[in-house]
Amino acid sequence: QPGSPRTSVMKLEDDEPKKPLEGRSLQLDYLYASPLDLASLDVRAEIDALAAIPGVKLTVRTATTETLAEVWRTERCPGPRVLVLAAHCAVSALAQPSLLLEDAVGHAHVLGIHDLDD
Repeated sequence: QPGSPRTSVMKLEDDEPKKPLEGRSLQLDYLYASPLDLASLDVRAEIDALAAIPGVKLTVRTATTETLAEVWRTERCPGPRVLVLAAHCAVSALAQPSLLLEDAVGHAHVLGIHDLDD
């Protein structure tokens, strides 16, 4: 009827429960940046939830330019690998998106979008 609210339901193909990674583990690299000079990120609950997933090998480290580069450079692992990045983002006056990682002493280190290619 005109004017009546409609409800649409979409069934996703992935509604089936997922099977564990039969005999394989999932390497999950969790990098977080919560610089001292910005609002802190509360990542504890997310890390705990990821660590509880069966078959996940979780590595948690501070997101710096060095740790991010190390994850990019690391040789392929035998199973699937996922990067989870928890960080603040910003847009410069020139409308360039940036990630706000941490420097060696815990302050914000701006990593521009063009720096990601290097």
